[in-house]
Amino acid sequence: MGMGTDNNGCLTEYVRRGRVLASMREGTVERSRVEEVEGVSSSTAHRILSSLRDDGIVERADPGEYRLTPTGEVVAREVESFRDGVSKVRSLGTVIESADRHGVGFDTEPFKRGTVAASTPKNPYRPGERCLELLRETDQLRLLVVSTATPMFWEEKQRLVAEGRKTEIVCPEAVVETSFDTVSEETVEGLVRNMDIRVHDNPPFSVALFDDRVAVGGHADDGRLEVFADTEDDEAYAWGERVYERYRDESDGMFERFDTEEVFERIGFGMQEAFA
Repeated sequence: MGMGTDNNGCLTEYVRRGRVLASMREGTVERSRVEEVEGVSSSTAHRILSSLRDDGIVERADPGEYRLTPTGEVVAREVESFRDGVSKVRSLGTVIESADRHGVGFDTEPFKRGTVAASTPKNPYRPGERCLELLRETDQLRLLVVSTATPMFWEEKQRLVAEGRKTEIVCPEAVVETSFDTVSEETVEGLVRNMDIRVHDNPPFSVALFDDRVAVGGHADDGRLEVFADTEDDEAYAWGERVYERYRDESDGMFERFDTEEVFERIGFGMQEAFA
């Protein structure tokens, strides 16, 4: 098959062989390397290399070795970018689906260009870790929260807010209830001083507005944070503010939903101290 004779077929083949092309970006490879990367037999590896050579994507280097042509270098880079973009979009699937259900416009493009921290079997807490990294670097925070995700990090989040991160949160009642039960004696005063909580019954997904970055969080059915994607894109930040303000405007103050005396009794803090 010559280059340009079947663009759709070529595109499919190049994406299928993305791992091979990526390995060639690191230098010349032998046929045995193609067998290893693709998990195929020697004869199949030979056919893969022959097809890519016929298309002008690879060429012979030293005997028994292959390398990308200049065109192949560009194709390999584009394929890697495409595969990375698709992977990030798939990670953002819960946000995309929830945005559609709630009628909230969501452009994935600026978040694809930012940092997408997705949960993996090896590191299921990576989204929460990324959230904490940004929280440590910001002075003010506005949060639209769906669930009490990654509870193992809640203690440090409390401490950071108690130390002075001015924080406004819009969240369901269940999140407020859980927060009452997790407040520590060491952080309660700082939390009362620095945190404003509002209640909304049905936020679509999590949104975090840091000093100069906006993030979205997607959650599993059990509330676990599956993905946390952030960007410093100005248009994305403005979008995040619009979404946040929409749900804030629809929310109630915490003491419209909860009895004031009961709240301070549960968290072990005196009302006189709170309103001093």
